[in-house]
Amino acid sequence: GRIGTASALRAKSFGMNVVFYDPYVSDGKDKALQVTRVNFLNELLEKADIISIHTPLTDETISMVNTKFFKNVKENLILINTARGKIIDFDALYNAMRDNLVKAAGLDVLPQEPPDINHPLIQAWMAEEKWLSGRLLITPHSAFYNRESYIEMRKKAAEEALRVLNNENP
Repeated sequence: GRIGTASALRAKSFGMNVVFYDPYVSDGKDKALQVTRVNFLNELLEKADIISIHTPLTDETISMVNTKFFKNVKENLILINTARGKIIDFDALYNAMRDNLVKAAGLDVLPQEPPDINHPLIQAWMAEEKWLSGRLLITPHSAFYNRESYIEMRKKAAEEALRVLNNENP
């Protein structure tokens, strides 16, 4: 998608070897972007040092990042999720970080917002427990918010309203 493509291009600009898995993207996208496509998720998990998630939340993707997922990753994985919180099974992430399968995680979204302060991962993060120190970054999903995005949102809303007033499909 748009965000995954933008992330891939940015990663490439830092000299990263970009590999992606998406069964719904048409053939040729990898060639156009000059990135590598894998046909099976496990191929990606075996290769990736960093996994950045850019997928919508669907029945297929709820808890997609789960215990089975973590059993197939390279050790010392860095996991980034800016998509939807419920894509990651939070208990599985906690265990994967405790077991050092996941070196670090950056989360812009959580399975429950505001966060469940009784979840062991959130408790360890809030208590700044030594085993988790410097390994978990949590930001608010509103991190996109800036002057330019505010103007763009208002402009797009006005354009959609005008379409409806002109009897066009939104």
